[in-house]
Amino acid sequence: GVLADAASTALSVAGLPDWHRIARKMGIKYVMLVDEAGTVYMNPAMAARIQFPGEKRPKIVVSEPL
Repeated sequence: GVLADAASTALSVAGLPDWHRIARKMGIKYVMLVDEAGTVYMNPAMAARIQFPGEKRPKIVVSEPL
């Protein structure tokens, strides 16, 4: 919906240095970002919901809780 659209735009603009602060300000519960190298960044709530099947898993960075 509208919140997802606004959140994805805000988090994309914020980028890796600022995504956590922006997500917290917006009250977002679940966040996952992927950088150009394929590294996956997410908060613990999202990490608890996501599974990467198969042997080749991406590098995963889990942030502090939001």
